[in-house]
Amino acid sequence: MGDLQASSPLDSPASTSTTASQPSPQEQELRQRLKELEIVNAITVSAASTLELTSLLTLAGEKISEAFGRRSVLIALYDAAAGLILTPYWNIRGQLVDAPPMPIGMGLTSHVLQRRQTLLIDENLPQRAAELGADFSMTRVYGMPKSWVGVPMVAHEQVIGMISMQDFEREHAFSPNDIRLLETIAASIAVAIQNTQLYETARRELAERQRAEAQARERAEQMAALNAIGRAITGQLELDNVLTTLRIQCQQIEPLMDVFTVALYEPRAETFKFLQFYDRGVSRLDKIRSIHKKEGGLTAYVIKTRQTLYLPDVDDRRVRRTYSVVHTDKHRHARTYLGIPLMVGENIIGVLSGQSYQPDAFSPQRIAMLETIALQAAIALQNAALFEETRRRAAELSILYDIALALSRAVELERVMRVLFEKCRQVLPMDAFYIALYDRETHLLSHPLFWDKGRFKQTAVRDIRTTPGLSGEVILAKKTLHLPDVFAPEVQQRYQVIRVGGKPTRCYVGVPMLVHGEAVGVISMQTRAPDLYTSEHIRLLELIAIQAAIAIENSRLYHKAQQELEMRRKAQSALETANRQLYVQLTQVQALQEQLREQVLHDPLTGLHNRRYLDEHLPRILADSQARGKRFCVIMLDIDHFKRFNDAHTHLAGDLLLQSLAGLLSTHVRPTDIACRFGGEEFLLVLPEAGLEAAAHRSEELRALFEQMRIEFHGRSLSATISLGVACFPQHGQTAEELVMRADQALYLAKQAGRNRVAIWQPASNGSDTNLEK
Repeated sequence: MGDLQASSPLDSPASTSTTASQPSPQEQELRQRLKELEIVNAITVSAASTLELTSLLTLAGEKISEAFGRRSVLIALYDAAAGLILTPYWNIRGQLVDAPPMPIGMGLTSHVLQRRQTLLIDENLPQRAAELGADFSMTRVYGMPKSWVGVPMVAHEQVIGMISMQDFEREHAFSPNDIRLLETIAASIAVAIQNTQLYETARRELAERQRAEAQARERAEQMAALNAIGRAITGQLELDNVLTTLRIQCQQIEPLMDVFTVALYEPRAETFKFLQFYDRGVSRLDKIRSIHKKEGGLTAYVIKTRQTLYLPDVDDRRVRRTYSVVHTDKHRHARTYLGIPLMVGENIIGVLSGQSYQPDAFSPQRIAMLETIALQAAIALQNAALFEETRRRAAELSILYDIALALSRAVELERVMRVLFEKCRQVLPMDAFYIALYDRETHLLSHPLFWDKGRFKQTAVRDIRTTPGLSGEVILAKKTLHLPDVFAPEVQQRYQVIRVGGKPTRCYVGVPMLVHGEAVGVISMQTRAPDLYTSEHIRLLELIAIQAAIAIENSRLYHKAQQELEMRRKAQSALETANRQLYVQLTQVQALQEQLREQVLHDPLTGLHNRRYLDEHLPRILADSQARGKRFCVIMLDIDHFKRFNDAHTHLAGDLLLQSLAGLLSTHVRPTDIACRFGGEEFLLVLPEAGLEAAAHRSEELRALFEQMRIEFHGRSLSATISLGVACFPQHGQTAEELVMRADQALYLAKQAGRNRVAIWQPASNGSDTNLEK
């Protein structure tokens, strides 16, 4: 197709001569129409030669410029959905202009599009354009045109856009034939543009359908893979096998995963530990970490938020400012981090993490698949953990049986302690271990066995009243003491830590050995690494300590019996057979009397002193206070509605409640105080050298603590309250009987006031007492 004759305008002025050589007006009109038809046909054929919109508009703009003598041409498109006018082609004096989108409603183009009518401004253009809201920003660069014409492009009743021509040299530059031709071209190009748009829409829909089909195939493949992975990991019960299978499957899904970790969360302690830390083929060991400390890092963040965390680059400054990133290797670390919470129902049991040494290594699709795997993995890990727990409990029972069997065969104290040490070392991690024995009469503490990293050491005997150390804390509290890091400042401030030489240990566990509720010693294990012992390690040592206490007490009794036999043999050489027998009998009777006395003075259910003990000691305290001019107070307390509690929950629950109250009293009295069971649910405290204010404060503290206590009975959490009455010497009574009676009367005042409170004795207004159901 040849070029149009763009060098000559479409309209040529007719000659004034009427000679026979000039064509007639009809012939001129016919020639004009033929030329216009050629131009329209050439532009239409050119427009039909492409289905790409940008190419179409560029080709149409160039052809229009050629057809009309290379005047300035603008082609605008109307985006009705966005309400914008786009200008993909604008040629001003041979220079292509890049114009930004403009909202509909402003300027000459909007006027043409909204009215669907041709607009011609062929004189006084600045004034008329301003009246129509034209934007003259482009005129600062290219100047103001003299003539302007705009023709709408309409196809099938739809406004497609507009074609505009501008002349910068003269007014009245566009003839009616120019406008008619431009309107014809606009109609033809409008159809071509609409066809191009329909083609683009069809091609886009086809591409979307193909993409949807590919996504459906990919999802089907993913579901098949997830199904296979689910069967693989849920079919395992061994925890190590589950973790290994899970790692292999995750790294098959995401080959760029260089680091794979699974952390197990302990909600009661708010700590976690990595069950597996796999870094480029190397398995790492790790310590227990707290979610509230910096060491928790990104894993703690996932546990707290319970949401997937993806960080394309942990070295990004914004990431470092927002998150606590902890690197296990300061010189070489991963860049991409993905942490997925392991959820079972509403509970989080841990975190599955994948990392890569490349930044932004994981795609959203792979992350979604790994999240699905995490749902299956959480259940599999929980099942494996339950299986592991069952197996571990069975192993513990076997260990405890072996220890019991070994201890039953050992009688000598040294042999008993060596057996305990060897068995503990087989099942518990330790760098140091000791058994300390406590003499309640002398308050002396000795260490007959002290092992420190392959060597047995000798330690000095000490009095825990002046040098308690950690063992003294355990004995006085009668509770296990666990110090994850002895070097911690708060531990150094609170406890007296005694060193016996060698490299110091950092993680300490001390368990009391109790016989009939009294501490006879301490068994302790320690490591040089901080925070190494888990709750399971401690629980196992506590179980061993129960057997150790019995074995050591039996050994003591055996040793004592051996001493008595030796004494008997020495006595037999000097005395007659009858005298020797009598001596043995008297010795045995004395021992039995001492045991009987201890039994008589203690309540068998609660382990506290009984009323007989009170009757012996209270007069002594009174006499001493009178002689020295000192005060002392008596507190009478009992459990509110105890009969109802027994009726509702059985006497077994009532006994458990009494024991809990007795335990509270035992842990909140001074060594000089007396705590005894007065009778039934009534208890009595004697506080030597204590004034009324101190006694009232102690009473209120005990009341609040008991109100918060809970006992577990047959799967139920039970609680109760207590009422307390206070009477003090000398202001409330001069004799022991008066003080006990006044404390009892104050207790009834507390009952009358509504229970669960403390009352101080005061005379009744009518001189009589009121009986209440307790």
